[in-house]
Amino acid sequence: MIPFTKPEYDDSLTRFLVDYLTNEPALPPVTGPVVHMYERVVGSTLYRSGRQQVQLFTIMPNTEIPMHAHPDVDSYEVYLGGDIHFRIEGGSKTVTEIGAMIRLFPDTQHGATIGQRGGLLLSVQEWRAGVDLSSIGESWTFHDPCHVHKSFEAGAH
Repeated sequence: MIPFTKPEYDDSLTRFLVDYLTNEPALPPVTGPVVHMYERVVGSTLYRSGRQQVQLFTIMPNTEIPMHAHPDVDSYEVYLGGDIHFRIEGGSKTVTEIGAMIRLFPDTQHGATIGQRGGLLLSVQEWRAGVDLSSIGESWTFHDPCHVHKSFEAGAH
């Protein structure tokens, strides 16, 4: 369950998450691509309105997602299935309960190891004002401060 008792969770993204999961239909954006391919990850944009969007990520089995951050995006990552072991700024968490959520504030370093069953997660996002929405995989930076990476497609890890 979402820890509403903490002030940092009383915000527009948390309200959008609750509203989307309980009320909103899955509607793709009116313009722009709805499917994004990144090596062993497929991102599908299910909903977009204003600065908020929802993407479904399908991650192929035995995939390593390196430590990285999304400086322009605040998000909840909602576990839907598979084998996902998250790493978040020095800690880690294996999720197994459908609907389990991890909050990733902008610039939070995170990565994941995906096991033999692959992984499915819903990314419920709020983008910073003034930033054009696209796929969250289009704008991220690696943990290594000397290596900035704009998308999974831009080069080898």
